[in-house]
Amino acid sequence: MPYCLDCGNDKLFSSELVSPEVPFVNPPLPLQANFSPQGHLETIEYTGSDQDLSEDAFDKPQEFFNVCSLCGSKNIVWHH
Repeated sequence: MPYCLDCGNDKLFSSELVSPEVPFVNPPLPLQANFSPQGHLETIEYTGSDQDLSEDAFDKPQEFFNVCSLCGSKNIVWHH
């Protein structure tokens, strides 16, 4: 489960590893994840068109979600 050391967020995270296909897309990072209170990945929101990318992110969230969606920090740790 991801955790932001700056604001304590453990629910909403983004990936800076995926560039927006369209500049100024909202949200600014096109790959977003929602985690359950138990730390399990519940949903992924992806504004792009690459289905394989969203499946890879779902299978390996630790490799993708590295930005806190609440405060923008990259000071993220993962707990198992």
